[in-house]
Amino acid sequence: MDIKVERSTVIPQPNPRADPVELPLTVFDCYAPRYHVSVLFGFRPPTPTNSAIIDGLKRTLGHYPTLAARLDYVGPGKRPCFLVGGPDGGQSMSNFFIAWGKSVRGAPIDPLPIYDRSWLKPRSPPKCSIEHWGHEFKPISPNQKYAFPPIYATTDPGNIANVLLHYSSDFISTKLKSQVKRKLSTFEVLLAHIWRKITMSRGLNDETSMLAKVSVNGRCRLKPAVPNEFFGNLVLTAHPQANAKTLLQGDLETAASIIHEAVRDTDDEYFRSVIDFGAMNEGEELVRVDDDISTNVMLPDLEADSLLGFRFQELDFGGGGELCAFTLSWVPLDGLVVLLPALEKDGGVNVFVGLLEEHARVLKEISHSLD
Repeated sequence: MDIKVERSTVIPQPNPRADPVELPLTVFDCYAPRYHVSVLFGFRPPTPTNSAIIDGLKRTLGHYPTLAARLDYVGPGKRPCFLVGGPDGGQSMSNFFIAWGKSVRGAPIDPLPIYDRSWLKPRSPPKCSIEHWGHEFKPISPNQKYAFPPIYATTDPGNIANVLLHYSSDFISTKLKSQVKRKLSTFEVLLAHIWRKITMSRGLNDETSMLAKVSVNGRCRLKPAVPNEFFGNLVLTAHPQANAKTLLQGDLETAASIIHEAVRDTDDEYFRSVIDFGAMNEGEELVRVDDDISTNVMLPDLEADSLLGFRFQELDFGGGGELCAFTLSWVPLDGLVVLLPALEKDGGVNVFVGLLEEHARVLKEISHSLD
């Protein structure tokens, strides 16, 4: 689909005369990935005017000040913080877009976003039951100027293709889940299928060890649970690991179980340990451990995220036109997998995959085979 940019505009801060406020990054902000992914929404006519959409955005940003913030470095240690005048995708993005639609329609934004960070308070005394150095974080290197170095490409972005695969509800239930005897989620079963197909497409050696970096939303895992209206980063990564032989010679349930167990282990205790780790290393510049890779090629690994919780059925900007398309824009990143709710009449899930071109061609051919 070709997209033409007609014009761009800068939305002023809701209260430009307000004094800037420094909002220190949380340990989850430091862990969040630094690449940006654009999401495209398509609506059938009639649609609201551009000015109505922009005016609605202006009103909405008053309730979402961190979206109008900039990342800056303050203090003698150049610690990063938001200057409020970004949050995780697994939940905050959905809340924001639904609020924006309400504002355009003239409806009140309810419920409002929550910024209370009391859920992220460390235990007393803090304790790390898990080793996070070398797993989630690494210290900033002595010759590194800032905690967030620029990402560079190790391959021409033009060598990376994006594939959008559709799996109907019937295919998922009768073709995939019928192969699995234990109770597993749609996300776990479908991701396991995709992981196996990507492994085949890449032609990896049997002994090649692979990671599937899976985003895990901490809102429902912390006890007590954090409300979905909390606006901020609260995501960690589970690390299902297997070699190519295990994935390809084992069945679908084997791969899905590997994913399930890694996600299950990223529980309340794991999130609490990360929170305590952040408190115990408050004076350190925390850098995501895989920032030293800084590459747009994850071969042989992949990174998986889910937008299946996006409440697209509530997304309404007024005008009467219904939402007819929901997908990601082109992403020059090999190994990215994102599960999206499908708008097709047969329901199901769309799977966005970024792969090197030669691997993407194979994936399109075998994506629905049950071998």
